[in-house]
Amino acid sequence: MDPAFAEIVAAWRGALWGWAPTMALGVTLCTLLLAFRERLARAWPLVVAVALAIGLGFVWSQAALTDDAAITLRYSDHVLRGLGPVWNVGQRVEGITNFGWMLLQVALGLCGMRLEHAALLLSLLGYLLLVGAVLLVERTLDPKAPPLATALIAVQIVVTAFGTTGLESDAAAGLVVLGAALILRASRPRDALLAGLCFAWSGLFHLDHLLAGAVAGGWLLLRHRGMGPEDRRSLLAYGLGLLPYPLVHGWKVWYYGVWLPNTFWAKSGDLWYPSQGVVYELVQALSSNHWLLLPTVLAWPWLARGRERALALWALVFAVGWHLYLMKVGGDFMTGRFLIPLIPWTLIAGARTASLITVRSVPAGLLVAVLLGLGTRGVSLIPYGGMSWYLADENTVYPLVSVFPPVVDHHGFRQGQFFHRVFVERDLHPILATTGIGWVGFYSDLEVVDLVGLTEPEIAALPVRRRGKPGHEKNPSFEWLDARGVDFIRWYQPSRPWAPLQRADFEGDGDRWWVWRYDPELMEQVHARVPEIKILRPRAWIRQNAVRSPGKDREDALQRLQAMDHYYFSMVPEEAPLRERIAARIDQLWPPEAEAPAP
Repeated sequence: MDPAFAEIVAAWRGALWGWAPTMALGVTLCTLLLAFRERLARAWPLVVAVALAIGLGFVWSQAALTDDAAITLRYSDHVLRGLGPVWNVGQRVEGITNFGWMLLQVALGLCGMRLEHAALLLSLLGYLLLVGAVLLVERTLDPKAPPLATALIAVQIVVTAFGTTGLESDAAAGLVVLGAALILRASRPRDALLAGLCFAWSGLFHLDHLLAGAVAGGWLLLRHRGMGPEDRRSLLAYGLGLLPYPLVHGWKVWYYGVWLPNTFWAKSGDLWYPSQGVVYELVQALSSNHWLLLPTVLAWPWLARGRERALALWALVFAVGWHLYLMKVGGDFMTGRFLIPLIPWTLIAGARTASLITVRSVPAGLLVAVLLGLGTRGVSLIPYGGMSWYLADENTVYPLVSVFPPVVDHHGFRQGQFFHRVFVERDLHPILATTGIGWVGFYSDLEVVDLVGLTEPEIAALPVRRRGKPGHEKNPSFEWLDARGVDFIRWYQPSRPWAPLQRADFEGDGDRWWVWRYDPELMEQVHARVPEIKILRPRAWIRQNAVRSPGKDREDALQRLQAMDHYYFSMVPEEAPLRERIAARIDQLWPPEAEAPAP
């Protein structure tokens, strides 16, 4: 048994005491709303308004702008500047999976909105869309039933987390729910057309949401299998609604020259990672208590009738397909994010099961309401700002501390602005290499190499040697970085003797940056024009350290000399005499063994 399972369960049990008051309040409200459903039938706007107000408070308390969002922001910025949808200028690589989201940011940018604000606004609208779509489903199915699912999703911790972040997660899930609601209501081709548009844009927001559109297409085919004139018009309208996706995708294939985003290969989407998929699912199931609602997901199709049963079966098929997909790819490193599309259907299934059972047995319905209430809000099992089981709570890693102007409390955010100030504004353009490329790239406006391959096809195509954090399992060779012309690198630790020589010291916090190879022309410019960054001059340091004490033994000394060749001597050929002095010193201290005579 994976030891992570015991750790996750222990973390969940430890969180229960702090979660208990919220669960108690949720259970009380859910049971009261269901028990007095007829008396409170007209009070649903008040219930939704209160839940939404509380939910928006949670959205603000969890406000963040993540590094992944900044990657899309840089693509949007380049489009607005006429450079094309690229990460590095001149390199046509689709390093994002939310191309449609980028298009909306560009549209707001054309209206004069700052891109960071555009990303935040779109995330907030996505949250409101998701809550509103769930309300539409509930009101369509039974206008007299209390909006339990709507109230619960408005305050759900993962849903409110992505009410900011700058990411498309809530919006994509909201479009799926809205598309299903439109098919449920579809009595005219117009509804089918709008449903198709919803599923098309959910796929443009994130490729994997096409699964929902495919299942919905099957639903329509089954409904209209008689194929009368009205049926054909509805199916045609649905197909027309889907057109934005193939049109945009076709343009991307022409522009980038490939069928899938580079991120698919960088994140090893072609491989199976079920062990991490189980971990991902378990963390979300326990942290939300939605595992308690599994019986209702199965009971809803059995209890429902007519079009509601068709919707319940669609949701069940979609959920099974989505879970299989997550098990294959191993989920995501952002906890809960890839399960947002299923959260509304889990809550709708619970709420509808409670209402349908209450008609037959009030105590049984109240029991289901208790199960719903026990999942109120949810908790995070991930330490603040940390990582467990290859999962992170990104809202605690990239917290938003100011909206006007946008300020994220993260060293990558500050370093990106620092690099723009000391390099770009002084007409210096070194190439940076790092992971967590978003804020560094967006603000620095320098060429940035992603060390895990999101924007580098050669790295993305590398085999995975060992499974680990999803999307962060591939790294380039030294030779590749040399050929790429990297000047400064983060997330790299040089061998101990040479660490002071390669360090790029500047005021600030966070991870260190290092000089990858000493380009004398660039470094002289840095020494002369960027006093904020302190870099040792190699010649004096080498004469003082390497010549006097080249190593612990011959093998160690030769390894150190090889590292020095890579960093300095291969870049500065005129220093060959100094290198020869070191080699001679090594031979003097540890004479090479005499070659054995030939037999």
